Amino acid sequence: IQMDVASDMPGLQLYTANEAASDAKQSRFFQHCAVCLEPGYFPNALNQEGFDKPILPAHTKTEHFICFTVTLQER
Repeated sequence: IQMDVASDMPGLQLYTANEAASDAKQSRFFQHCAVCLEPGYFPNALNQEGFDKPILPAHTKTEHFICFTVTLQER
């Protein structure tokens, strides 16, 4: 399985299920059962020189592009 992510956003956040219940009997989720990729601005971008700023002036609109492509290659 391969997943490609294309976006015009400057950063990519990676979330994991590391904090999910470690005992499968306590939850239908378990540690390390999933990951999430979320294109967006960098954390703390407002305070970092040279980072794109997540500021949108009043009464303006914006659009961003995010594309996830999943492919399965047979062996």
